[in-house]
Amino acid sequence: MNANDITIVTLYGILRDAVANFPQNADSCKQLQSFRVLQLQRAVEIGTDSRGATYADRDTVYFYSRAWNRAKQSPNKIVADFPILTAFELNSQAPNGVFTDGAKMVYSVEVSVMDSYRDDCQSKPKSCESRSINMIFQDTEILLKKVLLHLGSTVLVKIGEEYKILSMRQIGSIIYADSSTEYEIIYDIGAMLQSQNKGGNGFAKVEMATERLFGTKTRINFAVSNCLQVDYPEKLECFLSLNDLQGC
Repeated sequence: MNANDITIVTLYGILRDAVANFPQNADSCKQLQSFRVLQLQRAVEIGTDSRGATYADRDTVYFYSRAWNRAKQSPNKIVADFPILTAFELNSQAPNGVFTDGAKMVYSVEVSVMDSYRDDCQSKPKSCESRSINMIFQDTEILLKKVLLHLGSTVLVKIGEEYKILSMRQIGSIIYADSSTEYEIIYDIGAMLQSQNKGGNGFAKVEMATERLFGTKTRINFAVSNCLQVDYPEKLECFLSLNDLQGC
């Protein structure tokens, strides 16, 4: 991995790892349980047990589930518990055009945390299941803000011969454990996010009343400058062909 490997997939990987490494909590609703990069409409995927994931999504940046990992990623049943962190690409722009190598791309991504509401548990002792919708809104907003704080502290670093994406807090722990460790910050992802989101990021409520799911969402911009390059052969057999219906 190097500085030229920062892509939209990098963002998904950071979000996935943010869920996988989220601090433990005795209350399951205080700890993110799953992550999903949405492909379809939110209601289509989040309303299913698998959250739209298939077995092909195992060990990828597009999906993570504590429950499914505990089941050793059984192909027979894919499950993902709440609260869940989701990401969905809304659109992308190329401010400087797309016809040159290394053209800048800015992705607009909706990130949300959602949790389930149990109206049949309201008379039970206070617990994750007996929360009101307003309480779920508050809990999901806190979880989302914690993820964003982590995202804003991440950097691509070179430690020895390895490239890793870490938070500044993680780097501090590594250096504290071994003062002889040398590292170099190759790309400050958090600083880039601050630059691309200067106007501030608003938060909005998410409501899926039919599925009894509620949460909090925001939109972030994520910029990359490493578009693909293509090397065509010097001799183009079909170049300026008037009749290429039969191919070259």
